[in-house]
Amino acid sequence: MWAELSIVILVILESAFRCPMNALLNGSGNYKVNFAVAILDGIVLRIGLSLLFGVALKMEYMGFWLGDALASFTPFVIGIIYYKFGRWKSRRFVIKE
Repeated sequence: MWAELSIVILVILESAFRCPMNALLNGSGNYKVNFAVAILDGIVLRIGLSLLFGVALKMEYMGFWLGDALASFTPFVIGIIYYKFGRWKSRRFVIKE
């Protein structure tokens, strides 16, 4: 019971952290970073961590849910790094003729 509840709390927290960083990445106009985050989050880490926890560490279904919840922090981590480096400040959105 407590393990399931802790994963639910983790999912709620990641939702709160993920949304602003997704907005930052989308709003910056840097489609390469946004695409890399989507591939890492949606495929590489989500499947990789789920298999690691669920199969390799023998946590069964709880491992799959934990891997899914932890992979959702990917946009937050990459968004914080992208924000700290400040490359989003120098992006040009309007092409002058």
